[in-house]
Amino acid sequence: ELEETLDKVYRLSRMGVWSLDLVTNKISWSLITREIHETSADFEPSLESVILFYKEGENRETIRKLLQQSIKDGSSFSAELQIITAKGNEKWVRTIGEAELKDGRCIRLYGSFQDIDDRKRAQLSFVKTLEERNTILESIGDAFFALDKDWIITYWNKEASKIFHVSATEMIGKSLLAYLGNTLSPQIFDYYRTVVNEKRPVHYERFFEPVQKWFEVSAYPSESGVSVYLKDITERKKTQEAIRVSNERYDYVAKATNDSIWDWDLRTNKVVRSGDNFKKLFGYDAETADADDQFWAKHVYPDDLERIHTGRQKILSDPSLDHWQDEYRFLKADGTYAFVYDKGLIIRNEKGEAIRMIGSIADVTERKKQEESLRQLNANLERINNELAISNQELEQFAYVSSHDLQEPLRMVTGFLTQLEKRYGDQLDEKARQYIAFAVDGAKRMRQIILELLEFSRVGRVNSQKERIDLNLLINEICLLQKKAIEEKKAVITTKNLPVIYQLKSPVLQVFQNLISNAIKYSKEGVPPLIEVSATDTGDYWTFSVQDNGIGIEEEYFDKIFVIFQRLHGRDQYSGTGIGLALVKKIVETMGGKIRVQSEPGRGSVFSFTIPK
Repeated sequence: ELEETLDKVYRLSRMGVWSLDLVTNKISWSLITREIHETSADFEPSLESVILFYKEGENRETIRKLLQQSIKDGSSFSAELQIITAKGNEKWVRTIGEAELKDGRCIRLYGSFQDIDDRKRAQLSFVKTLEERNTILESIGDAFFALDKDWIITYWNKEASKIFHVSATEMIGKSLLAYLGNTLSPQIFDYYRTVVNEKRPVHYERFFEPVQKWFEVSAYPSESGVSVYLKDITERKKTQEAIRVSNERYDYVAKATNDSIWDWDLRTNKVVRSGDNFKKLFGYDAETADADDQFWAKHVYPDDLERIHTGRQKILSDPSLDHWQDEYRFLKADGTYAFVYDKGLIIRNEKGEAIRMIGSIADVTERKKQEESLRQLNANLERINNELAISNQELEQFAYVSSHDLQEPLRMVTGFLTQLEKRYGDQLDEKARQYIAFAVDGAKRMRQIILELLEFSRVGRVNSQKERIDLNLLINEICLLQKKAIEEKKAVITTKNLPVIYQLKSPVLQVFQNLISNAIKYSKEGVPPLIEVSATDTGDYWTFSVQDNGIGIEEEYFDKIFVIFQRLHGRDQYSGTGIGLALVKKIVETMGGKIRVQSEPGRGSVFSFTIPK
């Protein structure tokens, strides 16, 4: 009966049990544990398969470390983690483990396994809701605090801390009266009672002596008490005084700058401009320009006027905006137009209506001339770039035609020398036959150089489309192409972590083929080449490496080997044209990557290069 009761309790709480026998490596699950994992009845869990149920990443690493630590020192563990069930469902579970020790060594792990998905998701949702609320309250520009019905502070945001110089930790749970009681007028208490008892908000403005600021206070009823917002309106209160003081400063500002200061009363349409600078910039007396906004409108370039007027009116009618600026052409007294930069501060009344603008106007004609010069320079650069593209296209065509024209006489030379040897071979001595062989070999090498130079000139101007390339298949393709050399040298080529990439296939094939071909060619005498092609994910790039056990390279030649026609060995030792690695470098850099080599003589080389993803 007790077991039946326990089973009901386990089922109600969605809790199963498990054990791991470290002697036999056998894992046992209860029925509920299987149900939580959503496995079939005949599923046989293993340590690794159990770990793989945990969501990849932090969850999987956590359970792996907990199990390892428990096996190592017999410690118990408890964790709330996410699993992916056999049916692909994501669940939160709580796993608890205890260790059974014998002679100081862990021989068995056992514990409980509980489905806590509903509780955990509700908990996370609740935490998220609180975080979102707190984020909103902390991000608003106003001070905010909440009180219960006994004046106890239940919330205090960072702006309130900033204004009152008291942290939330110090204030929450304390009475507001203890902190501000001496500064609160009887009217404040009346406001508070109105909010709490009548359940309606109140709004008022108050100067707070301790911090010497004016605030616009808004208090709203809440379930627990009152929510209070305080907007600092000190600057708004100082605006009239600031306007008065600013009038006194006009003359000084005008003398200290080349800008012309202006003051536009929007209610009367009266404009006042600083005298000296306005005349200096545009040639008009300030008295002539003063009067109303019509003088300005008559002197703005006609094509600019409607745009400026529309934009300015839009800003003036938006209470949330307090600045206006624009650039336009303005007619000077000498009949020429100056490019000007005009800007103004908008002053509004308590209703948000624009009542005044104070600003400055500057002559930016020289800057505009420089911008036009820069625009023309960019246009010239674009033209030159287009001409260069055409030139490159013509150069590629020339290279193709030249290679064709050069290859034809070389084929004739090779053909006639071969015929000469066949027809008159019995009349030639060994020296003559050797000369013919040298000439034929030279012609073949010249033809190979021409083909590789043509390929070198084409890098970066391929019009084919990018495609998905399985690099494992690509390396297999290269091995088939290099089959004869691989069999002759008994080379072994392996791959490691090669991805599928999205690139132009032909250049990628050329890079790997050249590097693998070199690794086979520059192997040690009598030692089969061992070549590994691998890849590493480095964020925005793939880093590829071709490693060999060949003859190696001196460090002083690391840069030289990538220069066209540079060879480190004579043709009697190793065949080649000196173009291969230069071609590889050009292809890699054209694709946006870099290539480098690490090597020691006698210990092989590693060629590493990057390709953007």
